Amino acid sequence: AGLSGEQAAATLEGSQAKSSRLESGVTRPGIADVEQLLTLYQADAATQQALLELVREASSRSRSWWRDYVDAFGVQIRQRAALESEASTISHFCPFVIPGVLQIPEYTQVVFERTGHDASRKNIELAVSYQAARKKHVLENLSHYRILATAAALQWRPDPAFDLTSQLSALVDEISAENCFELRIL
Repeated sequence: AGLSGEQAAATLEGSQAKSSRLESGVTRPGIADVEQLLTLYQADAATQQALLELVREASSRSRSWWRDYVDAFGVQIRQRAALESEASTISHFCPFVIPGVLQIPEYTQVVFERTGHDASRKNIELAVSYQAARKKHVLENLSHYRILATAAALQWRPDPAFDLTSQLSALVDEISAENCFELRIL
């Protein structure tokens, strides 16, 4: 529409920063935001109808599966969960540990007992449940989950007494199944 960021923000009744975040995809727009942008950019009726339908569909989907687990984690994990819940593809680099979505409950439990922050150590069952819910979400909603892991991550034991056999067997089964996971090892 040939508008500056300041002009667009004024039309949208918001800040220039909000306008920029909406246009760059950093912030998820609401229905009202999209309606204002479509008017601002003079979209034709068919485009408006199609885009508003997509926004309504996205808004109606329950993407906040992770909200039941907020007490078990710090801000960083909550932010990651929020971002993952909106993703269709994820690339994950794992230099030190088997990724959570591929951990068996026993492995997850020991990882959180030994390395988790204070809140997750107090809520081990919740942390284990979170990883199971996260895996379910990934399998149901993502088209591709690409994992790049080091050999050290696959060999690391969260506890010296922990037997990796069942964890590695489950990892092989999951990667071998026809699903969204792809594993590459450095």
